[in-house]
Amino acid sequence: MLKFMYNGIKLEDKFYKACYSDEGVEDAITIYVTKYSNFPMVEGLQQTTDLITGLRVIRVVPNNKFYKEVLEAYNKQQTHNTKTVSNLYANFKC
Repeated sequence: MLKFMYNGIKLEDKFYKACYSDEGVEDAITIYVTKYSNFPMVEGLQQTTDLITGLRVIRVVPNNKFYKEVLEAYNKQQTHNTKTVSNLYANFKC
């Protein structure tokens, strides 16, 4: 089972830490899986490895069968990041 979460990807009971970005290829969402996890090849996902950072790079375009799930995970990541930053500023005292 493959599940896209705001902070990573769960595949067959194993969690792979990852982050999502909408920068780069137009309308595509890019997933960066940490270099220390050996994320397996998954049918339907275009994967490469960044030679400089060692990160696994997965690009998901709108016509991909996983796009809806990836977009949902990306949106949850954005919401989580916004709340985290807001909490940091709320608790900041000079």
